[in-house]
Amino acid sequence: MSGFVDELLARVTLSSVVESRVKWDDRKSRPAAGNYWACCPFHQEKTPSFHVNDQKGVYHCFGCHEGGNAITFVSKTQNVSNREAIQILADSLGMKMPNYESKDASAKDVNNTLYDICEKAGRHFQLVLEKHAGLVAKRYLAERGISAAAIKHFEIGFAANDRNDLTTHFLNQGISLELLKQAGLSVKPDNNETPYDRFRNRIMFPIRDVRGRMIAFGGRALSPNAKAKYLNSPETPIFKKSWCLYNHRAARTSMTKETNMVLAEGYMDVIALWEAGIKSCVAPLGTAITESQLLQLWKMKNEPILALDGDEAGRNAALRAAKLALPLIEPGKSLRFCFLPNGMDPDDYVRKNGSQAMLELLKNSADLHTQIWNSELGGRSLDTPERSAAFEASILATVKSISNEIVRKQYNQLFRNKLFELKRHPYNKSNNSFNKSKFTSPAPQTLNSRLATNNQSSNVAIQIREDQILGVCLTVPEIIGDNLQHLENLELSDTKRQEIMDCMIDEIHSKNKNPDDFRNQIINQCDGNQVNELLTSSRLQPLRHAALGNAVKNNKELLRKANLMLLEELYKIETNKGAKIEIEEAMRHTSNGLDDNSIKRINDAVLDRNQAMTGID
Repeated sequence: MSGFVDELLARVTLSSVVESRVKWDDRKSRPAAGNYWACCPFHQEKTPSFHVNDQKGVYHCFGCHEGGNAITFVSKTQNVSNREAIQILADSLGMKMPNYESKDASAKDVNNTLYDICEKAGRHFQLVLEKHAGLVAKRYLAERGISAAAIKHFEIGFAANDRNDLTTHFLNQGISLELLKQAGLSVKPDNNETPYDRFRNRIMFPIRDVRGRMIAFGGRALSPNAKAKYLNSPETPIFKKSWCLYNHRAARTSMTKETNMVLAEGYMDVIALWEAGIKSCVAPLGTAITESQLLQLWKMKNEPILALDGDEAGRNAALRAAKLALPLIEPGKSLRFCFLPNGMDPDDYVRKNGSQAMLELLKNSADLHTQIWNSELGGRSLDTPERSAAFEASILATVKSISNEIVRKQYNQLFRNKLFELKRHPYNKSNNSFNKSKFTSPAPQTLNSRLATNNQSSNVAIQIREDQILGVCLTVPEIIGDNLQHLENLELSDTKRQEIMDCMIDEIHSKNKNPDDFRNQIINQCDGNQVNELLTSSRLQPLRHAALGNAVKNNKELLRKANLMLLEELYKIETNKGAKIEIEEAMRHTSNGLDDNSIKRINDAVLDRNQAMTGID
C-alpha cells in the first residue's frame, strides 16, 4: 500500500486538487514556481494565509495550522476516510487501486518490519566495510576519488565475499528467512538447497525512498568475473524501482532556488557530482527513466537536466527520455540535456576537468525541442523532395504526441519555422552536410576570433535589451499583468536587474493602481539611481512623453506601442539565447577538428544572433 501511495502522490499535482475548493490570490501566488496562496478552506479569514507548495506536495495554513498532502486534503474537505480519499485520487488519475482483502490486514506491519530489516542490513554493510574484509573495497573507493565524507553521506558499505554472511547474521537475531527473502536480501533456491545472500563481494549503495526510509540496495561487483557489474534489489512490497530515484530525499532537501535538479545515469555519477558540489542530483535504478520518475523530477524543478554520456548509448537514452516526456510536458515544465564528451561519464569528467567545468557543461545544456529536432534529423539525407517530406512528416508526427494543446501549438509553429529554414539551406547528398558551394569556410583562428567578439558584444546587447524591458514596464506598468508569465520566467543577467524585475512583479500583485506610487515603491525598494536611469533612458523618450498626462488604461494606442516594445525585446533576448545554444552545441562537436557542417552551423548561428540584436520585424 505504501508503494502505491507514494506513486499516487508523485503523480498528482496538489494545486489541481485544491483549486476546486479555493480561489487563488493573484497578488501572492507564483504559479511558475509552484507556489499558491488562498483564503483557507478550513476556517473563515479575509487575508490569504493558506499556502500550497506543488514541488513538495504539501499545504499549510498559517492561521489555523491545518496541513498535509493531497490525500489529507481530499479526506478533510470531502469528509471521507484516507482509503476513500486515495480511491478518489486514483480514479482521477486512471490508476488502479490494489486489491485489499482481510488477509492483508497485517501488510502494514510486515512493511514496517521490512523497512527495519533494510535499515539493519545497511548498518551491517557499513560495519563490514570498516573491518578487514572491507580493505579491498576501501582501496577501490579511494582509487575512484570517493572521500570519507561521501562514504558517510551516502552510507556506502560492503557485502562480504561470503555466501551466508548477512543471512546468518539475521537468523541469529531471530529474523525469519521468509522476511529476508521478502526484503530482497536472501535467495532461497527452488531445489531446497541452503539459502544464500543475494549480495556478495560488492560495494553496497543503500537506496532510501522520498520519506527517508531504507528500501533497497544496489551492489557494485569487485570481481571482474561477476555475472553483473551492478546488481539491484528485486522488487519487494516496499521497493518499486520504476518510481524510485537514488538520492531522492537528500537531493530534494539540498535544492535551492538557484540550483537545478540533475539526473545522472548511475550511483557513481551521483556521488561524483555530489563531490563536485552539485548536491541536487539523482539517478534511476539500473533502468531507463520512467514516467513516474519524470513526474517526481518535475515536482522538484520545472526543467531538470539529464546528464548523459556522449556516446551512442547516451544519445539513444536521451531520445527515449525526450519521447517519454512529450506527452507529459506542460507550460513551464520541460527537460534539458547535457551530453558529456564521448567516452566520459560525469565521474570521469569531474575528475579530469574539475567541478567548475562540470557546472559550465550543465549550464549550457540543450532544451527539449533542440534535442527532439537533432535526434529526428540525425543522419538523414534530405537530398530529394521525398526524403525531405519524410523528415517533415516524422517531426510533425512527433509533435502530435504532445498532450497539452498550448505547448503542442508552440512546438508545431517552432518546427515549421525550422523546416522553412532547412529548405532555404539544402543539404549535400553525400554527407548530409550543407552544400559547400554555399559558403567559404573561415580558418579556425578567424572563427574563434569572430565568436569571441560576438560573445562580448552579445552580453552588452542583452543588458541593453533587459534595460529596455525594465524601462518599458516602469514607464507603463499597466502592461505587466498581460505579460506576467513571460516576465516571471525571464532570467536577467545580474542580481540588480533581477531585483528590480522581482519588485515590479510583487508590486503589480498588490494591484497598486497609481503608476507614480508604483514607481516610487520600486525606487525605495531597489537601487534608486539605477531605476531613475532606466526611466530617463533616451530610448524610451517617445513612450515617456506619450504616457505623461494620459490615462494610460484608456489610451489604447499607447498600450499597444508599449506592448510591442516589450514583446520585441523579449523576442530578441530569446532568439539570442537560442543562437548561443546552437553555437555551443556545434562547438561541442568540433573536438576532432572543424568540419564543414560545424562551421556552417556556427556561421549561421552568429548571423542569426547578429540579426536578432539589430532587430527583426
